[in-house]
Amino acid sequence: MLRKDYLLGFLNDLFEALQKIKKKVGTNIEDSSTDIANAYDMLGKDVNFFLDNEIDVLIDFFNAKNNEHLESIKYLAELLYYDSLTQNNNVLKEKMLLKARELINYFNNNSTTYDLSSFQLSEKIAQQLVNL
Repeated sequence: MLRKDYLLGFLNDLFEALQKIKKKVGTNIEDSSTDIANAYDMLGKDVNFFLDNEIDVLIDFFNAKNNEHLESIKYLAELLYYDSLTQNNNVLKEKMLLKARELINYFNNNSTTYDLSSFQLSEKIAQQLVNL
């Protein structure tokens, strides 16, 4: 029971951090960059770990951390998407968007529930990639 409460609290904290980032991206890049770095820290690694490793490594990483690995993967996909919006370097932006697309596709293909927001995120990522 304690583990389940911890996981629910952890997921709620991730959700709140992401909501804070969504509000700041596009209006206050400096503040959002700090919040984004903190959000990666909440996942237990920095952005380079998530960008440099294959999806199988990330899945194993989240599986080892908690039973809600799909939610963590979705969260990371969203975080990478919003982080990409703050980037001026198109190479890094593309790398983030491609990783986010790979993660959200994994989520959509493996989730047992229909999540409209994840499909909307897929569309946003695709549009950003087209715009590069």
